[in-house]
Amino acid sequence: MRRLAGPRAPVTSLAVSPDGRWLGVVTSIGGPHPRNVCLWDLHGGSAEPASTLAGQALHVAFAPDSDGLVLASPGQPLRRYTCPDLHPVPIRTNPTIGVAFFVPDQSAVLGIYEPGGGTSHLLFRYPRRPDRHPVSHFPLDLLRPVPMRFLPAWPDLSPDGTTLATVGRPTEAPRSGLVVCLWDLARRKLASKFSIRRGRCESLHFAPDGRRLAAVCNHQVLVWDVVTRKRLAVLDGPPTGGKPVAGELGPFALWAAFAPDGRHLFVSFNDRVCVFDTATWAVVKIYAWAVGSVLRIAVTPDGLCAVAAGNLGEVVVWDLDG
Repeated sequence: MRRLAGPRAPVTSLAVSPDGRWLGVVTSIGGPHPRNVCLWDLHGGSAEPASTLAGQALHVAFAPDSDGLVLASPGQPLRRYTCPDLHPVPIRTNPTIGVAFFVPDQSAVLGIYEPGGGTSHLLFRYPRRPDRHPVSHFPLDLLRPVPMRFLPAWPDLSPDGTTLATVGRPTEAPRSGLVVCLWDLARRKLASKFSIRRGRCESLHFAPDGRRLAAVCNHQVLVWDVVTRKRLAVLDGPPTGGKPVAGELGPFALWAAFAPDGRHLFVSFNDRVCVFDTATWAVVKIYAWAVGSVLRIAVTPDGLCAVAAGNLGEVVVWDLDG
């Protein structure tokens, strides 16, 4: 296990570059610069970050070719930087809610902003030829077919870049639960939706094949088959101590990440991480990485290591075979 030296503050976003070399982490540090970005070279072996960036950021995403990254901040335009020097590259967008994605062919950067009026907008910025491709807008019509309010739970983009998963709350019956919406980006319409009967949704996560979707909801993780719309599993965390008591809620689910081969799902429950076999949905291993409550998890593209970060600001790289 390697511990990385960085700002000791809660981590809001964590990402590994597609080539497995770079690790980008965004932490909340307070003060005049409420966010901080650290970039580590995972191949270099040093605990110190290769580059750091002070300023406001909430979410980090790497380009498919690993040569750069994009940062998103609530109420601010998206910002793009090169790796590893974090040199800024001009990119102009509307202020976003703090999340961004690269499409797989790297032809566009996506961000979400909410102008109000029952409609959120998906922004398409084409960074290579901005003169020919200005910012375009894809309205996420939240008034049809179920009137609802957009919630800034962490959305996710399918690996092939065709489907965006978001969360909304019905406006006519706000206590009835939540709605997970799957947006067909090619047809620019709502493709399907799932209902969450109670609680709240923290984040959504596509499997590498794009067929399964995991939703982190309070004490559980719900998994659906995107094609058949069938719920595949309801995953609970291990009891914090002793035997589970009937009717007693388990530890909070905080984050989830599929392994690159899709055979395992990593879920953090407070300070422990459970690894579920996606064929049987049984727990096959439990890790305790001693980083406090594990807020973010990522698995390297080769599937050999996992990266975990918690509310104490510590970041660890863990050998999954060890």
